[in-house]
Amino acid sequence: MVSAAIPQTPAVATPIARTRPWHIHGPFFDSFWVIGMPLLALGVIVAFCLPRVPGQSILGGLGTTPPLLLFFAGCATYTHINITVARIYMNKQVFHRFPKRLVLAPVFAFTILAIAPSLLTTLIIVALLWDEYHSFMQTFGFARIYDSKLGNDPNTGRYVDMVACFVLEWLPYLVAVTFVAPDFNEIMNVGPEYYLRRRARFVPPEFLQSFLVLFAVVFVIFYVSYWAQKAKEGYKISKAKIAILASTGIANWFLVTHYTLIEGGAMANIYHGMQYIAVIWVSERMNLTQVLRTKKFRYAGIWIAFLAIAIPSLLFAALRTNGALMLAIFGEGIATTHPILYSVLSFFKEMPAILFAFWATTSLLHYWVDGFVWSVRKNEAV
Repeated sequence: MVSAAIPQTPAVATPIARTRPWHIHGPFFDSFWVIGMPLLALGVIVAFCLPRVPGQSILGGLGTTPPLLLFFAGCATYTHINITVARIYMNKQVFHRFPKRLVLAPVFAFTILAIAPSLLTTLIIVALLWDEYHSFMQTFGFARIYDSKLGNDPNTGRYVDMVACFVLEWLPYLVAVTFVAPDFNEIMNVGPEYYLRRRARFVPPEFLQSFLVLFAVVFVIFYVSYWAQKAKEGYKISKAKIAILASTGIANWFLVTHYTLIEGGAMANIYHGMQYIAVIWVSERMNLTQVLRTKKFRYAGIWIAFLAIAIPSLLFAALRTNGALMLAIFGEGIATTHPILYSVLSFFKEMPAILFAFWATTSLLHYWVDGFVWSVRKNEAV
């Protein structure tokens, strides 16, 4: 009996679906510099600051917060602001897209502020509000990047995540200032915090506290249920996004519960600044090696290029923000032992209006151009 020949179907290689990386630069890098940074900054506060005691003002004071902590926070703040130059003016892709506005806008702002220093009062209000918005929008940006890494629709849940960042990062401080007496004048009377305090003269502070906390709780419940429903519909939930939101929320709500607002500002400046510096490291490191011609040094050239921008910024920022603080630490005795250092610190202690206008301009420039940079890099990792 002859067996029938069975036709053989040629084997076809089945493509193996590759898992998209969830991270921006690497698992450890993202876990440490982005996701874990709020909790690390909180750890710094816990390690070096004492919790509030009954009767202590939630605003705090310079005498209750370690000077070196404020020094480090100030350095992180101004370094990440100044290093924006590397992201704007040393990146041809960004600069050539908006050459006129990136040149004319800061020149115009600096000129106006230098000629009319009285405008700085108004500028402070704008800068404070813009800074708060910019800070929680950075967290929002990271969260959406992690979402996009899984191939999700970038428009799904966008505003839900945005409000979540507000609830986790700014709302705790709005709740905290309702504990401040309306006639207490330790902070400048600007921003939404001030209007909450003024409102407390007509509405009992307990009502404001309860309303804001209730809003936070209700929104968190809504947020969890919203994404749970999206997961049932096939939306891929990013664990990295949930992790950075949880890290940010835990750090800020824990701090306002146990520490002062000055320490809260220090913590926020530390983690926000270090996250931003990490972004510059990822997005601009190769570009800087080309601009500064350090590519021949290979990987070491990246460090050379980056430090060439970071170190001068760090030192100048330290002097800018901490001239008076450093004099307090070293004492007036350095006038005879280190006269040059004393002269420099004294100069920055009483900063001329023109230099203050310069720093105000760089701060606004940092907030303003960030949207441009993210739009230019919308199809890149960062």
